[in-house]
Amino acid sequence: MPQQKLADSALTPPRLDSPPIQPLERLLKFDETPSWFEGNQFILTGYRHESRSAILCLHSWTYLHNESCNIYSHLLPAVAYAALHWCLVNIYLPSRYNTLSKGDGLILSLFLSTVVLCLGASSLYHTFLNHSAPIAKRWLLCDYMGIITLIQGCFISGIYFGFYCEPYLQRVYWTMIVVLGSLTATILLSSKFQDQKWRGFRVAVFVCTGLSAFAPITHALFLYGLKRSMNVGLPYYLTEGAIIAFAAFIYERQIPERWFPGKFDIWGHSHTIFHSMVALGMCVHFVGLLEALEYTYYNSQCTLR
Repeated sequence: MPQQKLADSALTPPRLDSPPIQPLERLLKFDETPSWFEGNQFILTGYRHESRSAILCLHSWTYLHNESCNIYSHLLPAVAYAALHWCLVNIYLPSRYNTLSKGDGLILSLFLSTVVLCLGASSLYHTFLNHSAPIAKRWLLCDYMGIITLIQGCFISGIYFGFYCEPYLQRVYWTMIVVLGSLTATILLSSKFQDQKWRGFRVAVFVCTGLSAFAPITHALFLYGLKRSMNVGLPYYLTEGAIIAFAAFIYERQIPERWFPGKFDIWGHSHTIFHSMVALGMCVHFVGLLEALEYTYYNSQCTLR
């Protein structure tokens, strides 16, 4: 009989309605987090338990913690940009431009795809951040690759319209940004630079890669002049650059939580501000691309494309 009881209990699945030992929603303080977790020292509460479960990580979308805003500040824009991509390809471009070249439409589609990829990877990284040390590291690398991909998308699209009639120069600057992006990826994916002490260095690497945009911008100004450059999106790209630079400063300096530790644990900390400003910067870039498309479509001086 005891052996039969043991056999029956082994075959009986656990009750799904059994209460957990600790509620999933019970959050941790900074000093209670696992040793591998590199949190923000100025965010004192709101940390999730190490879950070791993808389902439990996804379940954290349903309750409030200090990564909630980081998740949704990129998840919702990712969905919005995906919907915008569909509307652009299937409704806006076909109805507005009867003889649009495949290259023009492809460039806009490429840019929006990189935006969705970057924001989606970012939101998933913040979702699975509390899974375990190996999974968090893998998603961090995915997050980095998403950022690098987005930088490539911004450069490629801006260069396309900036040198619309100069395919040779397009290829030169595309090659430049691909090489710089590859170097950036090599540096950031190195295990040496994953530690929290290299946080400022990682930001600097991204900023320096972004600043290389001044090379094609300056070249285009000398080649075509200010008026044409203004017509193909230059004011928008400069505004985008200013937004991203300010966002990077806020992120690196951990403002405002540095000034008021514990006051911005859930709402309004630097990472969420950074996320929101990146999403805004991509909107500004996209408007610049639409203006560039409008100008080149009706005022193209190319004799051969």
